[in-house]
Amino acid sequence: MNKNIALHSPDDVKISLFGSTESAFEKFILDYWEVSPLLFRRVSENANDNIIFGSLGRPFDRKTIDTFLPSILQGLISCPPIASDELDIYCFLNEVKGMLGSPIIYGQDIRVLRTQKVTDAPMMEGTKEEVHFFKDIVDSEVIDGSFTQKCIEAFQNGYTIAVRGMEFRDDKVAASVDGLASLFGQPSAGANIYLTPPNSQGLAQHYDDHCVFVCQLYGRKSWRILPRPMDLFPRLYEPLQRLPNSEGDLSGVMQVLLEEGDMLYIPRGYPHEAQTNVDQGESTFKEFSLHLTLGIEVEPPFEWEGFTHIALHCWNEKRKEALDHDSDSNYERRRLTLVILLHVSIRQIANSNPIFRKACLMAAFSLASNTEDTNSLLIKQKATFCYILDKINASSNFMEAFKIVETAVQERDIDSLQWMRWLQHLPQEGNEYEKVNFSNLVGVFEDTIASYSEHSKEVMLEFDCMKFNFCKDNVFEDACEMYILLLEDYRRTRRQYMRGMLSLHSK
Repeated sequence: MNKNIALHSPDDVKISLFGSTESAFEKFILDYWEVSPLLFRRVSENANDNIIFGSLGRPFDRKTIDTFLPSILQGLISCPPIASDELDIYCFLNEVKGMLGSPIIYGQDIRVLRTQKVTDAPMMEGTKEEVHFFKDIVDSEVIDGSFTQKCIEAFQNGYTIAVRGMEFRDDKVAASVDGLASLFGQPSAGANIYLTPPNSQGLAQHYDDHCVFVCQLYGRKSWRILPRPMDLFPRLYEPLQRLPNSEGDLSGVMQVLLEEGDMLYIPRGYPHEAQTNVDQGESTFKEFSLHLTLGIEVEPPFEWEGFTHIALHCWNEKRKEALDHDSDSNYERRRLTLVILLHVSIRQIANSNPIFRKACLMAAFSLASNTEDTNSLLIKQKATFCYILDKINASSNFMEAFKIVETAVQERDIDSLQWMRWLQHLPQEGNEYEKVNFSNLVGVFEDTIASYSEHSKEVMLEFDCMKFNFCKDNVFEDACEMYILLLEDYRRTRRQYMRGMLSLHSK
């Protein structure tokens, strides 16, 4: 975990992506981020002139597929996923110690697949499906020693080789990914590599729960991006919805041909597919395609919903300081549970409001520096938070939140409130009645749920008063400070894991 890595600075990554013009990054954030796809054409005939492409291209040798595939797959080991709310790297390592250094696992680390038209079902004409080359390998099954040779055979038969977690496997990729995460103020970013043979399509049409920058390293690939079919941004880790069949529908479709050195930004929620079997005038794609996707995963604490939960927590902690700590313990417990109910109500609003699901960029590089674009981005962030507070004040509903918690208590459904578990990482002051066990919220409510039912009108008025006071008090600066501290904790843990996995791969 102490392995030294020469990381790219956020400023270097920003220049590589958006150029040296100060306003370019600001324009991207204001006009395209989580809004619309955007194509970046290479600015130089030599892609190695670009910091990111220069570093990403060098680790791979493309002389022939017989040497190229082994150069990607040789020495790969499994990279167990880290839990979304894990901040204790030693606890995580203790959980996965039996897997560290083990061979790659199918489905988790690598997939070998292609997309083809369904031919044996007349009613599904034109529909495509993904087919895996290793039909007998179940997801999570460890790969044996002959796997690389089988991958070469699969590639020759039209299958794409998709390797996940390249930031854990190559120092140069890790350097770019770390700078990208810092640029957008997120704990970490990911990198997957896709090797696709000529005249083929790997993944079927799909959308992602995170934004991606597609970097075309070698060859060419044709991309088809459809309009986002839903107003809401998909949340990280939530099941993706099945897409309707859109074959032949060209309304609002963006068609892009990526060539070496080009980059394509695709926001989360936009359906897309890519293939190498497109006619280009007199010639077709005769060369394989290699592209790498840099994914920016916005973890729950770092969406605007998460920022709002942090703001409520800060407001409650500040209110604790003004209270008499010798006050009645029953009153303190009731006040505490009302705060949790407001957390639940915020979640309910976020379930149907896209603004709450957007990434909070309070820790983005430009907001943490003295560049000219700071004012515009900061003004937008503050305006977003004001909108959210107005929405909470107008739409928070005590009874809806209460019913959710009441059902969870009655059914002993601990999992239904686990989305709040990450709040345990925020500091809490006070006595035992003033602290929340976010890992067992059902237990917190067991003693109070009956009394709430008996005095619902009184409690509802108290809830509305608390909600109003939270929304009118200025907690933005306090929330920003705690938000950045939490981000640093997340970033430290993920960097420790990345460096550790890079060290294992280097051995």
